[in-house]
Amino acid sequence: MADIINEGDSKLEVVDASSDALAKIIGEINGVERIHQSATLLTFTNPADQIETGNATDDQNGASSTFNGFAVANGVVKIVSGDGSTIPQSNLYIDGKSIISDKTLAIGTTGQKELHFGTNGTQWVKITESGYLDFQKMTINGSQGTAGQYIRNAGNGTIEWATIDSNNAFGTVAVGGTSLNAGSVGDTFTITGGSNITLTPDSSNNTLTIAATQPNVFQNVSVSGQSTISADATSDTFNISAGTGIQITTDAATDTLTITNTVTAAQAADAVFKTLSVSGQSSVIAQSATDTLSLAAGDGIAISTNDSSKEINYRVDALPRLSKEGVLNYTKADGSSLQLPLKNFFINQSTSLPVNGGGTQVGQSTRALRMLKSDGSTFKFMVMPANSAGDSLVFTYTKADGTTVTKDITMVA
Repeated sequence: MADIINEGDSKLEVVDASSDALAKIIGEINGVERIHQSATLLTFTNPADQIETGNATDDQNGASSTFNGFAVANGVVKIVSGDGSTIPQSNLYIDGKSIISDKTLAIGTTGQKELHFGTNGTQWVKITESGYLDFQKMTINGSQGTAGQYIRNAGNGTIEWATIDSNNAFGTVAVGGTSLNAGSVGDTFTITGGSNITLTPDSSNNTLTIAATQPNVFQNVSVSGQSTISADATSDTFNISAGTGIQITTDAATDTLTITNTVTAAQAADAVFKTLSVSGQSSVIAQSATDTLSLAAGDGIAISTNDSSKEINYRVDALPRLSKEGVLNYTKADGSSLQLPLKNFFINQSTSLPVNGGGTQVGQSTRALRMLKSDGSTFKFMVMPANSAGDSLVFTYTKADGTTVTKDITMVA
């Protein structure tokens, strides 16, 4: 059953139904529905309509200090802009200074809608449909803070503005053309020692000592009589080349260099004797690879060499002479010295012994000086008598002053 009160184009309709859920009150002004109240919902359908409360005392700060006006107990107040058909229902307006609830207060939206808060017609804070709190300004205990400050937990659940401590740091370390970038605020920069590098950190004074351990190496290779080989760089390479008759092998596993002579003495063109030994004499030993063996001719020995045929010829000069001297030395008028060799000279002597070829003459030998006749025609032999001992020939000559000199030429055989 419905009770209707009409006043011109306005009316108030009260519908009393069999259940509370169907009961409602509808108010129209000038043919337009303005209010709709059910058992649990009070709806204002015109955006110009307002709810005015009483007994709200203004504390001069934009909010009421007491509230005894409009109250809703366990109900919903819904203010609708538009009729929901020709004009979409949207925009909730509450014209007042305070909202107070003696129960848990829930403010939210339905569907994929955001919740916005603002003042003076400007949006300052919003809660997005994904649950994010998005705001533009904030004060803490009335303080806006200063540029560069951050918000931190001050303890006991309170927050405060705080100034970042001065922690100057490098975000990038450049090494040559490579940049090492920090991946985060707490990222770690690691220093590793390479070959022959020792790193010694000291946490007591935050010091890192970098020391190089230089290995022992030879800078120069020197050979007597040769130019010095010097390393031009730390990574320079010293090359060893094998000469004729030499083989060089290397073993990287044992760091070994082996030098081998590939020439045998029987095949070598330069095979030589290091030691020359003569029975009863001291040995002649080569002192170096280029040592020279000298051959000296003794008394009665002549030595000649032939480089083209690589020959050394020995000749015994004592065979054609039996004297100790072998020759008769004399000085010419111009002061130069000459030697006059003694020659064999044979004289026929009578003998009773059988003579080869018959007859009684046999040739007996003596030593004579072969001299050219003064006219230069032929050679004549000058024979000399024997001394009283019979072991020498007696040579007699006259000096320029007329005195006579004799000299024994001792014979060795």
